[in-house]
Amino acid sequence: MRLDEFLARCLAARKMKLIKDPQGRRIPEALWRQCLPDAEFIIGTLMAFDLQEIVRGYYEGEEGD
Repeated sequence: MRLDEFLARCLAARKMKLIKDPQGRRIPEALWRQCLPDAEFIIGTLMAFDLQEIVRGYYEGEEGD
């Protein structure tokens, strides 16, 4: 399972308030796929944040040289 699918399933399970299936493993594909755009947005945002932190760390490291 890819990260985007896992996250979409978890988001769908949360929206549906599934207590016994919090990771949405038993949710039909048609339902969890509706959360895929939100999952892709979250993943893209986290990747952008990681890149920003790497760049910031690089430039802060140069100041001490």
